[in-house]
Amino acid sequence: METWRIIATCLAAFGGIIMILLMTGKTRDRRDSTAGDIARVAAWSSLFFAGLCLLIALVLPATVVWGIVAAQYMILVLIHHIG
Repeated sequence: METWRIIATCLAAFGGIIMILLMTGKTRDRRDSTAGDIARVAAWSSLFFAGLCLLIALVLPATVVWGIVAAQYMILVLIHHIG
């Protein structure tokens, strides 16, 4: 496996973990959310980011991979600044 794929997969996984935590926190803060809602958001988002990391590690071309990683971190910065 190429080194750039390993680095991109690690960056995407780290960003995915942060996004999962942010999504579950936003779900918890909603007024009518239950523990099941939070677990469902955590499960679906974990599955999505695991699949994305698998695609990054094995299939996608370099330009698409780095575009996904860059977009992911831009979204994280926007979420952080918006609050």
